[in-house]
Amino acid sequence: MTGTAPHSRQEASCDRWFAIVDPSPAAAGEWFSVARLLREAGLEVTAVFTTHRYHAVELTVGAVGNGFRRILAVGDDRLLHEVVNGAFIQRTVPPAEITLGIIPAGTCGIAGIPKAYPEAVAAIASGYASLYSVATVAYSQSHYDQQRMMVAGARLGLSATLTARMCRLREEGKTTAARRFRTFATTLLTYRAPQVRVYADDALVYRGYLTGATVGIDSREGRLTIALLPGKGARIPLHLACGMLRGTSPRASDVLHRSGRSIRIETSGTFAVAADGVPLGESPVEFRIVPDAVKVAFPAPANDNPSQTNTPRRDTHPAPHPADTNAPQPIG
Repeated sequence: MTGTAPHSRQEASCDRWFAIVDPSPAAAGEWFSVARLLREAGLEVTAVFTTHRYHAVELTVGAVGNGFRRILAVGDDRLLHEVVNGAFIQRTVPPAEITLGIIPAGTCGIAGIPKAYPEAVAAIASGYASLYSVATVAYSQSHYDQQRMMVAGARLGLSATLTARMCRLREEGKTTAARRFRTFATTLLTYRAPQVRVYADDALVYRGYLTGATVGIDSREGRLTIALLPGKGARIPLHLACGMLRGTSPRASDVLHRSGRSIRIETSGTFAVAADGVPLGESPVEFRIVPDAVKVAFPAPANDNPSQTNTPRRDTHPAPHPADTNAPQPIG
């Protein structure tokens, strides 16, 4: 994601956070240090560890129903994915009234969020938040239409296939280096790309074989960006394979870039979809921007004057309430 909206100072009386902590070693192992930093910053925090998939969705819905309006996600993009979906599933308040704080423990796809714990806590304690755009993702799973919210970005095709297989290894407790390498190599050698049609704002922008794609959110502009990697995938160049193994994006010379408020991909075969590091399903898939959907705590601007209160940006595109027919349905 790129860009944020202007910051706004929040009321000090709202320093009551509900922390949802990923039980992974990266998050849980550092929680006591993070909790100490939060206490020292004067923040009142109630913390709960997740115990199963989609538990963060349930915890978010319950926390908002119990009066919390500030949710702290301590984990990676997958945890944030569940928290954001919980914010849209709950029916107590509009999602834009919920403020998200993020303590990254792993990948974090939102630009501007500090990676170091002291800086991340300081950003949350600063009392500033920015309205941030997310996107709906409509896709197919087991021949049923599904919909989720996406906050950090999506990968499709080869990368999404690899993500799904790596997640399966993790769930089965088989994440040894040898198994991971074998899965990576097998996926790389056997993947065959389908023919696709890509539409941006309903205009056809690409037709042909597509090895993969990444979709991001430009929050400031309220648009989606998509990077397309053409090709059949039968013989992936070595530099692309190494980049995927490191989790980096392909170099600019290898991709086509497009943007729009909506992105739709139709295929002649299976094209896997993963959003925020979570395997979802397959094509056909459509992304639609939801401008100014939730508030995210960011570091205070360097030129901020603490004696003055900034005016929040007007929410000119209100986020849909879960009661609306287009809001995402509970995750099963």
